[in-house]
Amino acid sequence: MEGNKGNYHSLDKGSVSAAGLAYYTGSKKSYAASKPPGQNVSYALYKDDAGADTYYGTVSQSVSSSSTPNKVNKFDKKFDKALGAKSSKYYLVIYTSDTGWKISGEGKVKN
Repeated sequence: MEGNKGNYHSLDKGSVSAAGLAYYTGSKKSYAASKPPGQNVSYALYKDDAGADTYYGTVSQSVSSSSTPNKVNKFDKKFDKALGAKSSKYYLVIYTSDTGWKISGEGKVKN
């Protein structure tokens, strides 16, 4: 799943969650299986700090093998670790396994 590099989020101190949707676009690479396999997409939350960045946890969502732009998989999940300070330097790292099928989606981080 491709994301926008350099996207920071302004969040307050306290609990935080990620919410959105994802689906298979129908596009695939030559090595992909004939049908989408269904897979998890993970969202890891960090704060850009001087030195090592602070990790706040990961939430995951399932993208079913039958998902399409008209049949999306929605999610709304809370991160385990609360944010220690208000900042405009929080960011997500979004990742999944490479099955050859293109996944698209949208969402937001909120608290």
